[in-house]
Amino acid sequence: MAAPLRLAPNLVWAPVLPGKALCTEEAQVLAETLSAATQGTAAASQIREAMLQATARAPQLRDDGIVCGQDAANHVCVLMPEASQALNFCRWDGDGHFQAADIGEQGPPTLKHIVAYARAMDEEVAAGKLIVHLCSGCCNGVAATLVGSYLVLAQNYSALEAWAKLRNLGAATAAKVKADSQKRPISGWSFPPPFGDGKVGPSSLTVFDILAGLESARTRGWLDYRSFDVGAWSLMRKKFDATWMVPGEVLAVGHPVLT
Repeated sequence: MAAPLRLAPNLVWAPVLPGKALCTEEAQVLAETLSAATQGTAAASQIREAMLQATARAPQLRDDGIVCGQDAANHVCVLMPEASQALNFCRWDGDGHFQAADIGEQGPPTLKHIVAYARAMDEEVAAGKLIVHLCSGCCNGVAATLVGSYLVLAQNYSALEAWAKLRNLGAATAAKVKADSQKRPISGWSFPPPFGDGKVGPSSLTVFDILAGLESARTRGWLDYRSFDVGAWSLMRKKFDATWMVPGEVLAVGHPVLT
């Protein structure tokens, strides 16, 4: 299994979850690994308890619908957004204009998912909890987008700094990437285009591309996830198949007949 990454003092990303509910023995091994990764910030028993709740057949849900698990002492919060039915498992639902079955393979999370995740993180961080983001291997790209987006939007990381964290790059490698203005870090976590054959290529959207776009929106004042009106954004997409690229200036609209 992949090693967990400690992305912030109170945030651990664990792309290690098997594609099934955890048994007690598996949870114990993973909890001990996570406790060591956080240098004892939380006891293995607390992490195990929260993980077993999050991966149960009937898991807990936050008010926003995100699958979660808590230990009895409320020291640990395990989040599993990609397993959340209320968030459509962090997949684009077609906005009422397209059939989900026609969209194809797993794509990136939408802005709605990114905003919901960042707000959930803010709440758990304010409560002083250790947050563990669990995901299975098939959702690594989605999970990387969510946790990287939180680093960019809430922690003011640059896209390159967040990418270096996600890829567990050393300081020297990260500096080299930053110095090479022509380099586009695309290795790992590319998303196939919708309505295609599910294949990725050099022009495919990557996690880094998304983080770079979010960094640009943040620095230009186009996006503040704390005040972003998700309802208005969703309504415009569903009613007009449209979305603001630059708020109040550039509007992207779908085909007036075909969609």
